[in-house]
Amino acid sequence: MNPAGEGLEQKVGAVRAHLTSRAFVAGLVWAGVALFSAGVLFSLVTLPVELDASRRAKQMLQATGLVVSAEEGRATSAVLSAAALTYVAALLQAVASLAYFVFLALGLSRRN
Repeated sequence: MNPAGEGLEQKVGAVRAHLTSRAFVAGLVWAGVALFSAGVLFSLVTLPVELDASRRAKQMLQATGLVVSAEEGRATSAVLSAAALTYVAALLQAVASLAYFVFLALGLSRRN
């Protein structure tokens, strides 16, 4: 083989070794954890907004007369409370997933 081809093969081999090295992969995993943490933070920040939106929707439905009877009021309250709780469930799921990824990254970082 010609010398230029051998130099290129060596460079490709060095790049391949770097991209598959444990340190590089661990760095990528931690970068993913950081990005996922931003999503969890966003869920945490928007949770009070969503809970307040359900509260305001209940008030608006009653103020506009769309909810007339006590039975309709209870049903509306139940549905809007359930809708608000989906955001709580999403936040809990995101926190659990983040914990999983952190433990995974910690395990990957500790291996020799």
